[in-house]
Amino acid sequence: MVGKQQIAPIVASRNNGIVLARRRANLGGQRTRTVIQKALVELADTKAFDRISVGEISHRAVINRATFYRYYKDKYDLVEQIFKSALRRLMLDMGPPVVVLDSRDLDRVLDDDRVTDAWMRLFEHFASHARIYMSMFEGKAGVWFQSRMREDLMGFFKGRIRGRPHHGGDRQVPSQVARCFYASAIVGVVYFWLAGGTKHTAAQMAVWFRQIAYRGFIRTIAGLPV
Repeated sequence: MVGKQQIAPIVASRNNGIVLARRRANLGGQRTRTVIQKALVELADTKAFDRISVGEISHRAVINRATFYRYYKDKYDLVEQIFKSALRRLMLDMGPPVVVLDSRDLDRVLDDDRVTDAWMRLFEHFASHARIYMSMFEGKAGVWFQSRMREDLMGFFKGRIRGRPHHGGDRQVPSQVARCFYASAIVGVVYFWLAGGTKHTAAQMAVWFRQIAYRGFIRTIAGLPV
């Protein structure tokens, strides 16, 4: 009869093996996603997004189509996931969610340099993927893609800024309206910037965007009087 002390090390060893296998699989999956995304970026330098096929992306990434579809529904899902990845990076760069209950909290947020730095890195992301984003903005999927960007940004802001419960009233702007307004502004500014050939630096765009949008937007989404 095998004792409990003998069984325990065997079970622990098996569990450790399962954990290590999962970690390797996750790392392998991330590497594959990175290779696929890189392949799309390289292809976008030579042709419009509408003319790029999943087969071409797979060939450039040196994978088969089945592997591509294991990670993405189609090439449109691939672009959206690239954008969502940039939003996750933005969230990490900004730190914990912002709580705005009064003007002092608002001033503290506006004085936080991490905010400008984080937006600068997002603008840098758009610049480094300019051909893909411009193809999406101006291609057949333009309306769909801008709508998806807006929805993703609205979801991002919902988790980023917290304030007082909304009680309605003529002077109270609904939080969802404020999020939609700000998300739409970002989509418009990014398109304007990319279409103009990114003449201004990402750092300058981040500063300007923060100056134009932050105070009024954060007040409305946090439930403070305008």
